[in-house]
Amino acid sequence: MKEADIRLSLHHALQWRGWWPLHHQDGRKYPCVHCGKWNVITPDARGRPDTEARHPKFPIAFIEVKMVPGLSFAFNEITPEQHRYLTSWMNEGGQSYLCLGKIVTRGATQTKIDSIMVIPWNTWLGVERAGGKSVPYDFKYYQNDVRAEDMDLVHWVSDFCYLKLLLGEWHFQNEHPLAVQPEIDVPFFKRSKEKNES
Repeated sequence: MKEADIRLSLHHALQWRGWWPLHHQDGRKYPCVHCGKWNVITPDARGRPDTEARHPKFPIAFIEVKMVPGLSFAFNEITPEQHRYLTSWMNEGGQSYLCLGKIVTRGATQTKIDSIMVIPWNTWLGVERAGGKSVPYDFKYYQNDVRAEDMDLVHWVSDFCYLKLLLGEWHFQNEHPLAVQPEIDVPFFKRSKEKNES
């Protein structure tokens, strides 16, 4: 499991709610077929979040996706440019989010996504203001006892931030700000599968 797997799960969850997610691939380089020289095909927009969620009836939302392979999430995983971008967008009245996917080991060599949370950026800024250089993801992963005054991310964010796993697919809870409409019958990623099967 990689960050790309978390992003794909997020994109599917967005599509269930009528969003059209777009993944920005900044600064991609490809070799020229004639001379072999590497050319930058897509512009490198520093700090632009991984996902731009578009909806025909609602404002665009930007979502930065990060993987949490360990027990905690280090604040410096979010680059200063990403931080500025999401904060500036939020300050101008836009929707900004941080998506964190918790990766756990399954068996000797396999991993899986254990949970995904999509946190409103203003909530995330509150976590950062609490201090420190990182935040524990969830104390349920810890072997040792923790102090009662310690806070993990699970206690910082609302329950609606967690995506729920139903029949192998991740879904937004109805209370989440990105759950702007009831789930649609067949999202885009399912339509393309149905076409291929027929």
